[in-house]
Amino acid sequence: MESIRTLTGIKMVHAPYKGAAALMQDLIGGQIQVAMVDLAGALPQIRAGKIKALAVTGGKRSSALPQVPTLKEGGIAFDTESWYGLFGPARMPEAEAQKIAQATARVLRQPEVTTRISDLGLESNPIARADFDKEWRADMVTWARLVQQSGTKVD
Repeated sequence: MESIRTLTGIKMVHAPYKGAAALMQDLIGGQIQVAMVDLAGALPQIRAGKIKALAVTGGKRSSALPQVPTLKEGGIAFDTESWYGLFGPARMPEAEAQKIAQATARVLRQPEVTTRISDLGLESNPIARADFDKEWRADMVTWARLVQQSGTKVD
């Protein structure tokens, strides 16, 4: 939300939460007007009509909510997608890391797994380790820049 505030100039008060459960309770209860939450956590509440999806952050609309526009479609130059990754100790032997990566990719291609992931409003898109390494490193640069631009400070 700080990134969107910085990019748009919208005046918002930052309300830090220790977890998604309390945030969702306050959003449903009307104590806060807007929040950025992951789709997997929000989708049940959206489907139940307890909250309304205003936009998604990715470069394309979500297959779970095709009627909901992207922020980019709304004129906000914010295009980021959530990802999940596995990390291991820095000294993990390469052969072991490769074995884990291959097993994970196999599981993520299983129809029952892709169906479950889709039911959560997510998409399974396993990528090569080298590509993942580039992606998370690039994200760290992007987020560091946005934090700096927003003026956010650690209390």
